[in-house]
Amino acid sequence: MKKVLMVSGMLNTTLAFEALKKSLIEAGDTVELYASTMPPVSETVQKIKDDVEWADIVLVGMASSPELAAGELVAVTQANTLGKPFGLFADKSGVIAGRDWFTPVRDRASFVFIQFEDDVELAQKTCPHAAVVVTNHPKNEDAAAVNIPPEQIRARLGISQAASMVFVPGTKTLDICLEVLGLVKEAFALSSRPEFTVVFGQHPGDQNDVSNYDGFGAVVVPKSAGIRAEDLIPAADVFGNILSTTVDRVMFLRKPALWIRTPSVVAFQRDKEGINLPILCERGLALAVYNAREFVNAIEQVKNGQFANLANQQALQAKMFPQPPPRGTAVRLMAETLENVLEARLVEAGK
Repeated sequence: MKKVLMVSGMLNTTLAFEALKKSLIEAGDTVELYASTMPPVSETVQKIKDDVEWADIVLVGMASSPELAAGELVAVTQANTLGKPFGLFADKSGVIAGRDWFTPVRDRASFVFIQFEDDVELAQKTCPHAAVVVTNHPKNEDAAAVNIPPEQIRARLGISQAASMVFVPGTKTLDICLEVLGLVKEAFALSSRPEFTVVFGQHPGDQNDVSNYDGFGAVVVPKSAGIRAEDLIPAADVFGNILSTTVDRVMFLRKPALWIRTPSVVAFQRDKEGINLPILCERGLALAVYNAREFVNAIEQVKNGQFANLANQQALQAKMFPQPPPRGTAVRLMAETLENVLEARLVEAGK
């Protein structure tokens, strides 16, 4: 039985690692998982280093900033120093080649897990010595399922079935949230009779007081409400993304997708993620909007059946996001890869 160390600096990655951990433990393996959305303290750094020495194999996420990725980088750097096999989990499209803080270790990885076939060539180029495995994300296996009827969600929020509902999931960064909500407030002002409702969902990792988001005209759903973004998406007519990975669910449900690109969002993705334009916008699966007027125009076009991008978006969504894989596929592929990498190491050592 193998000993596995996993380190995650982001919630989306943690969800995948927790599912993998459960499966590995059920199979008799021993697993240590470090999951935090805060930079590790010195004691944790040392514990991670010690656990790398203990482990047979190491798997880390690729967090969206050097600070959040600190624990992940400690683990892979130590694994590389000790000659232990390690792998990277890219939680969304394009990430495997971005996030420059992983550049020193990327070409040393033994394996990488990516979300989409479209990223295979990119992964092979940036991680030349790694086995590239398209796993998708465990959460996407239920992405097309509707757990709570949309009419119940709307009733709970006080939104009529006839209203156009735009769902905007928040981020953990207060300044970005406030800037986007400022755009929303301006959008309402541009419409003499606004015929849409914006629902702003507080990010589950947001540590800011939810009252910061009052006064912008949006229906605010605090994280304490217990309504997940995954349940709000089916109830929405339009999805307005900022930085959320729940956009994958939108793709599976073939919803009209906007990407709100305020200056702070653009700067964050450029400086923190190494992204000039989200790959879903680049490939035509989502429409980038940069100001309140573009935001309003897109919403009104959807409402009036004049959103020219819709048919093209849905065709591209169906191509890149076909029907979700059977439940358990992602975990099975990850577990099999860990086993295969270790077996290959044993064979190589025996030569």
